[in-house]
Amino acid sequence: MTQSIAKPKQVDLSTLYDRLRKLGFNQDFIFSNGLPDWWCEEYEASGDAVLTAAAYLSRRFNLDLPSLLNPDLNPIFDAESKALFKTVKNQDANDENVKAELAVAQNLALRVAELIAYTYKCQYQSIVGMTAKEIRAAILDKYTSVTLEALLGFCHEYGIPIGHFAEFPTKVKKFFGMVTQSKGHPVIMVSLCDLSPSRLSFIIAHELGHIALGHLEDGLIISEQNLGMLDQLDDDESAANEFAAELILGQPDRVYYFPHYMTAEALSESAMEKSRRDRVIEKNSNAPQQINRYLSKSLDWDSLSNDYREYLALALGLDIAEIIEESRNCLPVS
Repeated sequence: MTQSIAKPKQVDLSTLYDRLRKLGFNQDFIFSNGLPDWWCEEYEASGDAVLTAAAYLSRRFNLDLPSLLNPDLNPIFDAESKALFKTVKNQDANDENVKAELAVAQNLALRVAELIAYTYKCQYQSIVGMTAKEIRAAILDKYTSVTLEALLGFCHEYGIPIGHFAEFPTKVKKFFGMVTQSKGHPVIMVSLCDLSPSRLSFIIAHELGHIALGHLEDGLIISEQNLGMLDQLDDDESAANEFAAELILGQPDRVYYFPHYMTAEALSESAMEKSRRDRVIEKNSNAPQQINRYLSKSLDWDSLSNDYREYLALALGLDIAEIIEESRNCLPVS
């Protein structure tokens, strides 16, 4: 008698999408960001659709593939990263509720940061121990002021990639900026949707502060905007704020005072006001686009698979056709 072998349990496509929605991924986001551009209703009717969709979604959204497919498991993210958050008064920002609220944005940004680090062509030179004054002096040797372009140039020189990523599902908690360690590089991710170079410059300077002050030893750092008014910051966040203020606004004949308790958002606004007063503020432009176009030139796009290349371009708001064309133009003549 032939013994029958039970097939492993597996969800259908409708259930797969429903499980993702419960995690916080709305349907429009799933189709526009999680699946390849050739995906269509006709393919959804094929027998391979569930496995193919789950494979794409797990890679792009940083999700654990077995937990996506097994109906007896709750879908989880691929790597539960150790995270440090700024704390809200009378609330432990490392508790499970806050982690769950930030998990979608955090893990999406982590996957993009990993792809950036994997394909980044510049060697990292450590800035741990450098002071804000020293970094400012290094920048002013080449630029007239500490602008967004100047910060991008400094980070490029030291092998610190910076990307702007704000492709999140609707209604998930988001953050201003994040710095993480991947493939031997600290990677800065800016997520604030703002065209102002000055505001995004402050976020970059804040994350540079975390790197230079050695805070990455403890894992991931996230600056978050939607946990409420943060009227009591921990020492690391206050130090990063002060570092950013000195880096951007420090002048040999002027002292800027920023109260120790100011939030990153309040400090950013205060820095903007003082920048206007001292005529060092930049005119509004498409700062996110400026960041990602600068980054794109330092990425080895050909080192990525077609899917990861398509997704990274999508995440960074870049034209994949332009990237492929530029890559071809850079090929050596045989």
